[in-house]
Amino acid sequence: MEREIIAEVYPWESRVAIVEDSKLVEVFWADQDENVGNIYKGKVKDILPGLSCAFVDIGLSKNAFLYAGDVVFPGARKSSNGLDLLKSGQDIMVQVKKEAFSEKGARVTGNLTIPGHFIVLLPCQNEVSISRKLTDDERREHLRYLMEKHKPAEMGIILRTACQEAEDDEILDELQELLQVWEEINQRYERMRAPSLIYEDIDVLERTLRDYLDGDIRRVVINNEKLKEKIINYMNKKKFTFDFTVQFEEGDLFEKYGLEKDVRRTLRRKVWLRNGGDL
Repeated sequence: MEREIIAEVYPWESRVAIVEDSKLVEVFWADQDENVGNIYKGKVKDILPGLSCAFVDIGLSKNAFLYAGDVVFPGARKSSNGLDLLKSGQDIMVQVKKEAFSEKGARVTGNLTIPGHFIVLLPCQNEVSISRKLTDDERREHLRYLMEKHKPAEMGIILRTACQEAEDDEILDELQELLQVWEEINQRYERMRAPSLIYEDIDVLERTLRDYLDGDIRRVVINNEKLKEKIINYMNKKKFTFDFTVQFEEGDLFEKYGLEKDVRRTLRRKVWLRNGGDL
């Protein structure tokens, strides 16, 4: 299986595709106003028990909405209805999980995630989870032991597929980096007034590299020469042990690699099936 990352980056938007054997399998889009992954100090504005949600002012043009099941934060008591933990005017730390759309504000959650290349830190949980793609039982047992030994007791961890070939020191170094990020988030939360942005996630290109760059990726192609150097620096910083190339090519890469028609087909409201039916 040959996997590639094809990236188009423009001042107004970025598109990143994951391609397997010349076929589009994932595509990620972002414009200048992307907020998913950002963490805010927000203020609860309205609580609507009938709709099982609350509205939170995070400083965007529309109030964000928080479902009852997403009301989670460190130190909170257990509750069958998360709305019981809220009151109007309360400050709360939330993370955007879905962008605002049409008349709806962004969807936010209190179940925060701070992702790295090898692990994801879960400040509001306390369990260790392991990617299902890590199938070797001995490796899974070792990774679980490593995290249970070194993680804070009150925090959770997801071990990602990239841990398969990683050294223990690499994983533990990243754990310390993410814990430092969490400490800085808490410091900003304490000193800043709501509503405020207290953590800004990396852009869509870096997120794709963080989440998908592994031994199966053979090539990264990008239409921005400066960002090619940024990718190479990212590789060097992470000390990847697998081989792949980073290539700069001018022009519309999605059109050049035949991805544009696949993207348009994916975005159609109606998809025609071979038997004449539709979805």
